[in-house]
Amino acid sequence: MNQTYERHARNGGLQAETYRAYEVCWEEFVHWCNAHEVSSLPASEATLLRYLSQMCASLGPMSIYRRLASIALHHRQVNLSPSTRCAAVRILISGHRRKVQRGLFRKRHLTVELLRVLTSMPEAGSRKDELKRARDRCLLLLGFAGGFKGVHLRSIDVENVHFVEKGLIIENERLPSHRAPIGRGTGDTCPVQATRRWIELARLSRGPLFRPINRHGTMSAVRISVDSLTMIIQGHAKAAGLDPSEIGIYSLRAGFLRSAGDRSLRVYDVLRATGMKDYAKVERAMRREWLRPQSPL
Repeated sequence: MNQTYERHARNGGLQAETYRAYEVCWEEFVHWCNAHEVSSLPASEATLLRYLSQMCASLGPMSIYRRLASIALHHRQVNLSPSTRCAAVRILISGHRRKVQRGLFRKRHLTVELLRVLTSMPEAGSRKDELKRARDRCLLLLGFAGGFKGVHLRSIDVENVHFVEKGLIIENERLPSHRAPIGRGTGDTCPVQATRRWIELARLSRGPLFRPINRHGTMSAVRISVDSLTMIIQGHAKAAGLDPSEIGIYSLRAGFLRSAGDRSLRVYDVLRATGMKDYAKVERAMRREWLRPQSPL
């Protein structure tokens, strides 16, 4: 009982899952600050405005609010006054929210045909290109087949992936349902084959499934960031002749929802699989009400 109370107090009175989500956001903010050579703790008003301006280009209001809450929490934990409530930050967030409400901030959903175009990468000519090709195919196909958000993809560890006869199962407490079965696809859009290929080629046995690869072909041991995932999918969209500003990491989940609707899957099953709570929003995204439990690929 005392241990539970102490842990609850240490987490700022937050539930464990909420605190873990805040920790992911904080790690991304610290990484961004280090890359731009600015202080993360304390974070100045100018730093926050610059960071949030970049995040608003690819994230929705709730993701922005979660990052602000994470930054404020870590400042309060060391008795610092956060700049998250300053007037300039509030104006920026309010403007972004109105933009979203007017429908000006909507990422294009990926269809299976578009996914085939994005994953039809040229044959690798070097070890670095081969690694990147295998990693990118895996994250695109797995993200689409599971309807995952960026934060879900980056949280998957190699130990969470279990290959079974009908596909694979991902067991991770950070996933909405803690357990995501992925069925086999057809031909070159099979997420199971892509995942197995990436794990074998990168010789992964434990740790993060998706990792950064630098220009020299050296793979890092750290977890890839959501921003890097967005840059990867936008890079492939640009190479395919698409407008990268219309494509984001959420395009994978949006494509999953539309494909699920085309295959007549039930809205209730999709809600459970994705962790989404707005029934009407999911129904609109699916454009259908019925669904069978099979891979959307």
